[in-house]
Amino acid sequence: MHSRRILLAIIVAVALIVPMNAAAQLRTSYFMEGSYFRTELNPALAPTRGFIALPAMSGVGVNLQSNFLAVDNLYKSYGGNYISVFDSRVSRNNALAGFADVNNLKLNANVNLFGLGFYARRTYWNIGVNARVQGGAIMERAMFEGLKSGSQALYNSSMDLTSFAELYLGSAIPIGDNVTLGFRLKALFGMLNVNGTLSEASRNGDYGHLAGDFVFAGRPIERAEAKPNTKYEVNDVFDFRSYHLAGSPSNFGFAIDLGLEWRLLNDHLKLSVALADLGFITWSQKQMMGIKLDTQFDMSQSSLAQSHMFGSPKFEMSSNPLAERADVRRMLNYSVNIGAELNFLRNHVAIGVLSHNVYCNNMLRYHEITTSLNIKPSHWLTLTGSHTFLSGNQPGVFGAAINIHPRVLNIFAGIDFIDYKMISMSNGGVAFHRPVSHSVYAGVGFNFARPRLVRIAEKEAKLERKIERQKRKNN
Repeated sequence: MHSRRILLAIIVAVALIVPMNAAAQLRTSYFMEGSYFRTELNPALAPTRGFIALPAMSGVGVNLQSNFLAVDNLYKSYGGNYISVFDSRVSRNNALAGFADVNNLKLNANVNLFGLGFYARRTYWNIGVNARVQGGAIMERAMFEGLKSGSQALYNSSMDLTSFAELYLGSAIPIGDNVTLGFRLKALFGMLNVNGTLSEASRNGDYGHLAGDFVFAGRPIERAEAKPNTKYEVNDVFDFRSYHLAGSPSNFGFAIDLGLEWRLLNDHLKLSVALADLGFITWSQKQMMGIKLDTQFDMSQSSLAQSHMFGSPKFEMSSNPLAERADVRRMLNYSVNIGAELNFLRNHVAIGVLSHNVYCNNMLRYHEITTSLNIKPSHWLTLTGSHTFLSGNQPGVFGAAINIHPRVLNIFAGIDFIDYKMISMSNGGVAFHRPVSHSVYAGVGFNFARPRLVRIAEKEAKLERKIERQKRKNN
């Protein structure tokens, strides 16, 4: 029952464009040397200490990116209240002004179930298990036109959501004194995949209509017999039962992260590049269900002050959902990260620039530039403030993070989105005025001692600085 509710909530949220209360790659952490979270962005960026991360406390992160999901686009001020752009009191041109030709939505969530990182002389190794959700939606302007004024055909308006477990082995290998190569090999175990396309969006008075074809695949699905050209309530179509791993068909895949860091000018300038999540999951046809979505929903409740934007939708499946299918291989959304960091004031302060690019179905869907100011008052404390520039003329978003990593503990907390312009909703949620790109990440780990060679190098550098100061004093 819980799985069914979660699945329906996902479909409703994407299809009906409900403002989400969400905030997992945290770009703000990319230049924080003590953080082991940054290896998710670039496996060559090893933390300063080894660590052990325990279940339920080692790290939880959620990331949501969108170029349209904001109060300013979905609601308009009217009579002292915010009403939906689909309300009849909002003109067509005013309603559609905030939507691009192609509107993107990306969701990532990551829970670190276990992690272990350690140094073998100069080489850093790490192993771990993550539970992840990765998904996105691409919605054309025609969809919103249809919901505003009438029936419209939709092209390339689709969604894809994947949940999976990830077992990884990674390493950061020094090449000489100035270059580090990193990799992370991943075995993927697919749990659930939802993939489909919306084919129709229309509006008739206070009622809206959406239709499309979707495929559900994964372990929780037991396919039920169905007759062609018959309509079913959604509860009759989805049968989420307790399942057993032993003897059941499996959904396996593989992925790889590759990274490089190049240090110049006595480590004052650092250049890096990485390719993350390049891989796929093959979904078994024995755990696959095809459905035709046909839903009608009440659009009369359109005020932001209400707890939800629309009335309850009705989901129905028509035609036979059990069309025979072969195993399906789906690519993960992968990212390319390019960074440059300049350190000064004896490496206590650094300025970094990160280019974050996400590819879905081998097409560039999201591109962001994040600049950050990193303050390192000691080898066990890092403070970071960042600014992410969004596409178009949006002012961007701000982030902040802190990492405390002495010999025993590693405490990290960060956020990629700070927006003072927001509205409280009656259900306790918060809606943001601007298009969002936000991440929240937090975790507690336990540190090992720093590598012996690193400690020796730091002591030598400290001694050299002391000798230089003494020489200047004598002169």
